[in-house]
Amino acid sequence: KDEQMLTNGSGLSLTEHQNRAWEWWRTTLKSPKRVMAPMVDQSELPFRLLAREFGADLCYTPMIHARLYGERDEAARARMVELGTPEDRPLLVQFCGHDPKVLLEAAKLVEKDCDGVDLNLGCPQGIARKGRYGAYLLEEQELVLEIVRTMSAGLKVPLTVKIRLLPDKPATVEYAQRLVAAGASALTVHGRTKDMKAQLTGCPDWDYVRQVKAAVGVPVIANGGVGCPEDLERCLATTGCDAAMSSEASLCSPDVFRPVGAPRTPMDDVAARYLKLMAQHESRVHLSYKPARAHLFKILFAGLQRHPDIRDKLVTTTDIGEMRRITEELKARRWEAELLARDPSAWLTASWYFRWREGKVENTPDAAGAEGLGGGNDGENGGACSSGAGELRDSSGARTVDFYREQLRAAEEEYARANQELLAVADGEGPAANKRDRNRVKGRVKRADGRLSKIRRKIAGMENGDETQGAPVGIEANQEAPPKRSKVLE
Repeated sequence: KDEQMLTNGSGLSLTEHQNRAWEWWRTTLKSPKRVMAPMVDQSELPFRLLAREFGADLCYTPMIHARLYGERDEAARARMVELGTPEDRPLLVQFCGHDPKVLLEAAKLVEKDCDGVDLNLGCPQGIARKGRYGAYLLEEQELVLEIVRTMSAGLKVPLTVKIRLLPDKPATVEYAQRLVAAGASALTVHGRTKDMKAQLTGCPDWDYVRQVKAAVGVPVIANGGVGCPEDLERCLATTGCDAAMSSEASLCSPDVFRPVGAPRTPMDDVAARYLKLMAQHESRVHLSYKPARAHLFKILFAGLQRHPDIRDKLVTTTDIGEMRRITEELKARRWEAELLARDPSAWLTASWYFRWREGKVENTPDAAGAEGLGGGNDGENGGACSSGAGELRDSSGARTVDFYREQLRAAEEEYARANQELLAVADGEGPAANKRDRNRVKGRVKRADGRLSKIRRKIAGMENGDETQGAPVGIEANQEAPPKRSKVLE
């Protein structure tokens, strides 16, 4: 029987290609197990280094638009992505686009500074549809295969491909096989379709990820549903994959990569360490205050929700030193200790990652997170380690009236602070001395009053047996509307 050959014109048989892929995986990448995802404007150099400190074995750059990268001069390209740092290895550089030649030319510009190049076929955002790349390009299968053939044959480093499940999930397995036959040395499979995002995120289907892994003969990274170290281990056990990738969860808790059983790091300390790394590499990170501020909003999400006066300060600052002072002020309020004293699982359930994930919560003896929700193959649970929810959630995972009483207390504190600042303004004191700041403080009082009214109506409705009254479940005391759609592109 004739040996199956690759379709990229390399002259390699499929078996030879698979063997080379495994050799690269083991010798160059050192058999990674914990992987940080590529995320636009978020997986920049300081954050990659932070993830590595917490245990990430492999990191990706943010997604780079191949055409724009190729059109820039060397200085501009250096501002788009930070390469060449010895401690930032192993590293994969991810590109998006739809022109095979343009993608190859852009990738060749970085091949000497990375360990592999990744093709993004997983981005589900609207901008990817408009730009004809990401998960939307999966619909053009022959073009995708031509891109993989061109890049794998023309690069000196291996090519990997990141995909999502197709709407016709069984077809995903055959598609993955064709990608490997075209020259892909490894695959990352996100266990969701492109329509499963934002409020419709849902649970990843680890079973189909497992089927892809069993069918392709090259290393496979599972993506989706990894919210804590226990989730990562369950993902590997369920899918049989060689590594597991975390994306959104790593943004608010990069110690998701810590070993199971290792103590978690307080979020204030995570933020402080990130800012230190950002300061060390500030000159190499383009518009550094933007990714830094975005990271702080995610890492300190629960604290900023409870202390909107500090959140307002963070919104306007563009200075790394000022960000450090703001985070120190937040830490001094001991928000995390108070939050965990009421709900030991709140380090995750009150986090930015969990804003659209309100599945069933399991209570366990280890309230700090010894168990999670599992792999998500039953269509209900999965991908969100949220143990020990305590009395703030009932057995079905719904928030109890005690949860809203806690939110009411926080809203009352915010209302009192806002009124105190308004009184200082009326007396001509305090920082809000001009008309613009006075209007800002008045708006803050009005918003705080509105939040109080919503939460009170919600509590009254729940106590009277009508849970439809007041703020809908999912709106916190410090939010007037559901969170804006995530701009993180995977």
